[in-house]
Amino acid sequence: MPRSIQLRKVIEQNEPTFRMKTINDNNRKIHSAAQVVDELGIAPQTLVDLASKLKCIFLIEIPDNTEVHLTWPKPRRLAADFLGPTKCSFPRANDESVIISPEIELLCLTASDCDSILQTGALRKKEFLGVARFNKNAGVIHLSSISYAQQYLMAKEVTPYLLGSFFTRIPQNVTNASNQASPAPEKSIIIRFDDIFISTENFQAILKELNNKPPSFEKLETEDWISTMLAQLNKASTHFISGELSNVEKSKLRDEIRKWFVHKWPKGGDDLLDQAVNVILPDSLYKHSPHRDTVSELVKLKYNRYASTALILINEKAETCWQIKQSSAHKKYPKRNTIKDELKDDWKFSVKLANAAATIIRPDKEK
Repeated sequence: MPRSIQLRKVIEQNEPTFRMKTINDNNRKIHSAAQVVDELGIAPQTLVDLASKLKCIFLIEIPDNTEVHLTWPKPRRLAADFLGPTKCSFPRANDESVIISPEIELLCLTASDCDSILQTGALRKKEFLGVARFNKNAGVIHLSSISYAQQYLMAKEVTPYLLGSFFTRIPQNVTNASNQASPAPEKSIIIRFDDIFISTENFQAILKELNNKPPSFEKLETEDWISTMLAQLNKASTHFISGELSNVEKSKLRDEIRKWFVHKWPKGGDDLLDQAVNVILPDSLYKHSPHRDTVSELVKLKYNRYASTALILINEKAETCWQIKQSSAHKKYPKRNTIKDELKDDWKFSVKLANAAATIIRPDKEK
């Protein structure tokens, strides 16, 4: 039975938490890198850069029709008349080698490997410094050559594995009784970004780093789906709420924000200006704010930590409307009344807030 099918059966029978559900499922043990970047709303390069900073390890399944061998240099003596230290013979064809345990289902990649994949689209690789296996309670367990030897090859000398690596090879039909594989040609495998996984432990470290990132004072202004008014709304949130103007008293905050919008939107009516203020105020200062639980933790990570719930939802609706336009046959943007009704029905926006938000969301040429 091919190894990938064996792995899927193990996952289905013993590790139900492995299967892809939602990325924020606390019971998950492993995550697809492609789904991570999609649901977090970050670029693949951002994920790889963070992984490099945090020294995280990526994973791939061992492909079908592929053996993995732990290989290490075979010691040999130099000429008998030379009293020197033991040396190692090369090339690898003369190295010692052993097929790894079938418990091992994954190969380990570095962030540097993944960076190469992003730069070229794929990586051809046959040597790996680590492997990994699943444990129902502990999740993904990474193993270097030395830790693998300690757990699986206790009867052998440990020291040689300090120089060992894991090589992918073409399967051989015959192995001897000691499990020493007959010489097998090395086999490069092609790795693409969609093949990559990351363990929950490393994923949580990346989430924490994202959550602690400093505020972006020009959040989202260059996105295609951001109208001029929405970009200014986001900028006002940073300007007034992030702490940049922490000396403004709460009692005067609303007036200061309104003056700012009057200057930006001189033709805006009173309702539009008042609701723009409400949108960027912290939830605690706006009594009709949508409930914070309306926004998932993963969506919150896309925005500045001080962004109000209403502001996050308006940005999310703007992006959804843009996607609808891009995917529709006639490239039509949703009508203002449609946006207004959806904001009221889906997220319980007040009538005035929904009216203002629909005006702010629609792109400049659609207004």
